[in-house]
Amino acid sequence: MKEQFTTLWFWIEMSGAAAVCLIVYFASRAYNKTGRTVKTVDYFRVPTSNALVILGLLLPSLVAVASYLYINNPEGRYSSLLATIVVLFLVLIVAIWETFALLKKGDSANQITIDLPEDRRYVTALGLMYGLLLLGLFYVAVFFLFELPQKRIGSAQQPISPSGYQLMKPIPRIDQTKDQILSMWGPPTSEDVAGRILIYESDHSVVRLTFDANQKLVEINDRRK
Repeated sequence: MKEQFTTLWFWIEMSGAAAVCLIVYFASRAYNKTGRTVKTVDYFRVPTSNALVILGLLLPSLVAVASYLYINNPEGRYSSLLATIVVLFLVLIVAIWETFALLKKGDSANQITIDLPEDRRYVTALGLMYGLLLLGLFYVAVFFLFELPQKRIGSAQQPISPSGYQLMKPIPRIDQTKDQILSMWGPPTSEDVAGRILIYESDHSVVRLTFDANQKLVEINDRRK
């Protein structure tokens, strides 16, 4: 997964996040130059709380999606999804900072006095949260529209055994070693004393695998119950 963080497209998207931060910073300086204003605590608390709720839902889901897709298709491209996760973590950092920074600004009347330009950072933090959240949602849309693997992961049709029964595990091949079979199929239902025959039973079939003295597969017998 770590090689996905070094792709050109990932860094292009992170450059987009940096550009959004710069735009918000300079817009905050341009539209909030000097002056004093009094706001209620809810003016800052509500958007911060909403951001934390959204992040609490999105971040675990996106991390789980990224892990699932990568495990099933390591060759896929997930740069937009990873960029989304990084951007949302940046929003989380800003939201946590804003939450604790406001504690020392509020008074007993649940009001906050904003003196510009000294307190411009509180306004800038709100802009960063909104701007990066929107960018993160845009990156999610880009991923699902253009980067999501086209093949259906985990739902491909299983191979058909010689008897016609659809096996739920990879079909063994002649000359595979016993250790290879055990790694693919796990412990057998039963095994002969000499360790030359492995039997796997399911609700619908019985598969008998016979090995030679060198522990190589020489015969596959698959019959339906």
